[in-house]
Amino acid sequence: MNPQIKIDPIQYVLPSKEELKVKLSDMQFRVTQNAATEPPFRNEFYDNKADGIYVDVATGEPLFSSRDKYDSGCGWPSFTQPIDPAVIQERQDKSHGMIRRKYEAG
Repeated sequence: MNPQIKIDPIQYVLPSKEELKVKLSDMQFRVTQNAATEPPFRNEFYDNKADGIYVDVATGEPLFSSRDKYDSGCGWPSFTQPIDPAVIQERQDKSHGMIRRKYEAG
């Protein structure tokens, strides 16, 4: 991580559930608001090779850089580090019979 990059989470406000239902696709809403899981190998960013910043679709908050993306073989985008660790919450998810780490905007 570039130590000069700091994100001010106060700039990124989570809209109401009603606003998000209009703004997001059904899948985006279920994943971001109800802890659903996108299908592996068939999701929007699985095989994305474009340079750029991955942001929280609900708030626009920058989370990960494509420079830190790697192919973990799991079917979902994987990153070696967030842009700013202070804005990421790591949670264990045991819902699929294994321990997975889910990262969410703070």
